[in-house]
Amino acid sequence: MLWLKHHGIINVANYVLNSIDLDQTVANLMVTARNDGYTQGYTECTQHVNNALKVDWNDSR
Repeated sequence: MLWLKHHGIINVANYVLNSIDLDQTVANLMVTARNDGYTQGYTECTQHVNNALKVDWNDSR
């Protein structure tokens, strides 16, 4: 149980956070929101992504 607590949970969390499926889903969600004209929601989502992933997404569109 101790190994699972210190290694297993971390591995599961890292797998989810680094998942290509998650990246594609978030990207599709952002593109759909932008295309539907939800500029404020898109900007807020972009800020969350930038903060969480320490990246600088281009939200100029």
